Parts: sequence; structure tokens; C-alpha cells
Amino acid sequence: MGACSTDAQRVVNAATSAWQAWSMVHGGPAAVAQTVPTATAGGGLPRVYVDAGFHASDGMATAGAAVLSSEGEFMACFNMRLPHCLSPLMAEALACKEALSWLKDKGLLAVQLHTDCRNLQHHLTSQATRMRTYIGYIIDGCRTILSSFNLCSVVYIPRLENLMAHSLASHAFTQTHTMYWDTIPPDFIAAYL
Repeated sequence: MGACSTDAQRVVNAATSAWQAWSMVHGGPAAVAQTVPTATAGGGLPRVYVDAGFHASDGMATAGAAVLSSEGEFMACFNMRLPHCLSPLMAEALACKEALSWLKDKGLLAVQLHTDCRNLQHHLTSQATRMRTYIGYIIDGCRTILSSFNLCSVVYIPRLENLMAHSLASHAFTQTHTMYWDTIPPDFIAAYL
């Protein structure tokens, strides 16, 4: 199955906007932040947990991402340092872009992407409005990669449900190189599996 056509993406965007408006009226802000698909969501997809680390004092940022099968089995993960960032949202967007590129390189083109950043989830699932900022260009890069996926839903989750990716991002502050794990997870995330 190929990427969504422009017409299909418009339908998804219109449905997303209608759903968000209805949720604001009937379910409040918490309902809006749950699951908003960027393409038609399907069951049985691998779950990808993504998080960024950010030190406001020096702009240092990191990324961590882990893939679990639909049954919750570990598939792969990575963590890395990112270029210096100007804000937490910029770090989250860069972490997401790195995770999407990694997934694309692995051939995982049908996933549920989980983030604990509501702003990022909103920007990735709302109508594509161009922001002429560093963050806007990074989010446009994420959308470009997402358009090459067969199926992807972007899901907001509370931070407590994203501890595995958070731990990966936190450990990257002490590393000098990007680390990848396939098949066997690192010991420091074993408790979250």
C-alpha cells in the first residue's frame, strides 16, 4: 500500500478538525489530546515511543525511541545526542524526525507513534500551516517523512506511559555516539518492558 494521496490526506485532515472541534465542545481539552490519526489507524501496528531530553541551561538535547510489537514485545530502540536546541518543543520535533527517519530506514512504514508532547502531536496532526521558524521547518520535515509511510497514527500519551523512551533519551546525555539495539534491549529499559 502506498502513501496517502493528497485527496485522502485532505479527508483525514477534515475529519481530524471536525473531531477536535467536537471534542472541545463535548469532551474538553483532555479528549483532544488522545489519538488523532495522520492516516487511517489500524489495529495490530507496532508501537513507537519517542521522547527528547533537553537542558535549557546549555541547549543540549537528546532523543530516544523504542519499538514494541503490537503484542508488546521489544523490537528495537536507539538513542542519540541532537544538535543544540532552542526549546523543549524543538528538541521533541528533532527527536521525532530522527525516529521517523530511523523507522523508514528499517522499513517500518506502518506504526503508531507515541509522544508525551501535546504540542508536537497537535502540529503533526493539524492542518498543515507553514511556520517560518526553526521548529516549523523541523515539523515540515517530519510531515514529509510521514507522507512516505503506509500508515501512521500520532498518539499523545502521558509522560508516565513514555518512561522507556524518556530513559533512552536521558542516557544519551552521557554518550558520545548514537546507540542502536535490535532484538535485545539495553538493561536500563528492561524494567519498562
